[in-house]
Amino acid sequence: MAENLNGICAGIIALDSKGDVIIETNADVMFVASMVDGISRVEVLRPLKSFSDVIWETDELVAYLDPKPWTPGSTILKRKTLSGASSIFQLATPDVLTILQGAKAVSSLLCERLGVQRCALVFNPIPNQPAQIRLLPLHGLEPKWQPHLASEEEFHTYDPGYCTSKSGPRWDDEALDQVQAKIRRGLPTPNAPSCFDFFGDASNDNLFSCIVRGEQQQWRVWEDNEHVAFLTPYPNTAGLTIVVPRKPLSSDIFKLEEADYKALIVATCKVAKLLEEGMELKVLH
Repeated sequence: MAENLNGICAGIIALDSKGDVIIETNADVMFVASMVDGISRVEVLRPLKSFSDVIWETDELVAYLDPKPWTPGSTILKRKTLSGASSIFQLATPDVLTILQGAKAVSSLLCERLGVQRCALVFNPIPNQPAQIRLLPLHGLEPKWQPHLASEEEFHTYDPGYCTSKSGPRWDDEALDQVQAKIRRGLPTPNAPSCFDFFGDASNDNLFSCIVRGEQQQWRVWEDNEHVAFLTPYPNTAGLTIVVPRKPLSSDIFKLEEADYKALIVATCKVAKLLEEGMELKVLH
């Protein structure tokens, strides 16, 4: 096509009876508006570049080994379409579900091929780049989960440019009360009483189960019929929030049943929007 255009930008879009599309273009970018399953999208498409060290892909997603790995097998998962959103929480919920279901599949692949027990999910938005997820194989874990606690603490009042799982110093109750009130202002009824329904064995003494039942001091910021979100009193940044289901499930979210996994994703998206509004943030990790 290019040899007949004399330097003019153009493109050809071919659509067959099954709805499959092939695009040929000599342009650097194409601006596309679409409607899929009732969700409108305005996206920027670039000619698909090849990725090195691809380990998994679909028509929409690609996962490839990180060229600068944090740990052996560190993998980047991203959408093939370049959109303006650098945060997955700025995507439509169906798109968030798609990319996180992809993460579940890639995690299973990494665990099987690398012989690890589980993978961690890290999301760190990069300005002016489309949303992506990093999957980190957790080497050295035993089959029976044991928490690994860092010996040092970290706390940041601003984005340091990286993610950390280290806890911070214990905040005083008054500071937590203030952050809780700030976030809950975005709720329809900020002062509504908490619901302590728990869908498990009442004798379960897991910390999160006790929090759901209201047996532990807590700073709850959101809840629905199936999930609860609360501030951790040991945050490494202000507003660090945990989302848990009302029924006790595995801490390995990638091994949850499909319905539980999707429900947790949807709940997390709702909490993320509440935090963005309450904490006046542009992006969340």
